[in-house]
Amino acid sequence: MKKADVVVIGGSAAGPVAGISCRRRHPEKKVILIRKEEQVLV
Repeated sequence: MKKADVVVIGGSAAGPVAGISCRRRHPEKKVILIRKEEQVLV
């Protein structure tokens, strides 16, 4: 099982943006993005 401080659920445009924003503000936190698509179109 993977461990993370922040989990973002959703691969639409908002999901990766939320993950990137979180990492920029809190670089010490581990962020995981969960999505059903294999590739992100954005």
